[in-house]
Amino acid sequence: MTLWPASERDAWQPQLEHLRRLLRPTTRLIVVNFPHSPTGFVPDQDYLEQLSSLADDANVTVVCDEIYRGLPLTDDGEPPSLADLSRRAVVWNGMSKVYGLPGLRVGWVATRDEEVLVNVKRLHMHFNSFVGAPSEFLATLALRQKEHILGRNLTLAKDNLAQLQRFLGQHTDLFSVHDPRGGVVIFPRWLGDESTTVLSERLLREAGVLLAPSAYFATDERHVRIGFGTSTFSASLAAFEAYLESWRDR
Repeated sequence: MTLWPASERDAWQPQLEHLRRLLRPTTRLIVVNFPHSPTGFVPDQDYLEQLSSLADDANVTVVCDEIYRGLPLTDDGEPPSLADLSRRAVVWNGMSKVYGLPGLRVGWVATRDEEVLVNVKRLHMHFNSFVGAPSEFLATLALRQKEHILGRNLTLAKDNLAQLQRFLGQHTDLFSVHDPRGGVVIFPRWLGDESTTVLSERLLREAGVLLAPSAYFATDERHVRIGFGTSTFSASLAAFEAYLESWRDR
């Protein structure tokens, strides 16, 4: 496996020319996730078309995790799914993130590549991994109410993000950030002296707030992922604020 990293200098947009240089004759898959976790980066349609073209030229399949798709945070909206742009792309999604229904444990794979679909079905049969009827019924019901559910959750995400942006703006000596374009996660740089692993451990222990340090994402110790997609976010942010005030007084 070869990592295709994104750089903060590029507002977390992975560079396609870098990917071109990473491809080898033995490369079979390019695996991405858009909207990106942990950064919230969302490519535009032109970027996705170039990615698809690059993969096709190299005879490589693009696999895209689209689990945060459905909550665009900018006026630009969302680009099409990769499965709509490329006949070879394979995407997956589910109910756990933007629908807020992780307990259902329901997801799906989408592609126009019939061979891939056949192989996925065979693997599915082999592991006997079938969805329970109650979960299937509730997931179908939620998808029928997609516009209502996603509309409500988008309002929540935007309201929470606005609170978080005000919070980060009040602590520019401790954080710098590129705003996310989709999903419910953000990846600010921590400007304090301690690593984000230490910061996250202390924050959890002393304030009961859970963050994900950048060491969990095969990168440095200077960033932290903050999720803002819950109805309890305001209380968590207040606890984070109280922790920082006490941290400054030490």
